[in-house]
Amino acid sequence: MVIFTRSGHFICGDMKEKAEHYKGIEFIRISKLPLAQRDQLASTMARENIIKILMDKELVVDCVQYKHYSTWYDAHHSVQAQVATPPRENTKESKPSVRVSFSS
Repeated sequence: MVIFTRSGHFICGDMKEKAEHYKGIEFIRISKLPLAQRDQLASTMARENIIKILMDKELVVDCVQYKHYSTWYDAHHSVQAQVATPPRENTKESKPSVRVSFSS
């Protein structure tokens, strides 16, 4: 989600999560993602990319290798990244800027 404020600054509601590490596995947990990402990832991520990790006798069933999450994030948030540039000041030569808001 990208929101432009009245002062022309933008706020990006979802940011790429940092990886967790366990015994050489770099991953994220779906349950720890922001709600919007969690819902979007659950509906678009290939099921075979969702893995289980046995951590200290506890089976964690909502993991995604970080490389798969990172690729998914870049693909699904690249449109927002392109839109998320502050609007230009209005001048005689430029068109008025448009405020954009996306929500999932």
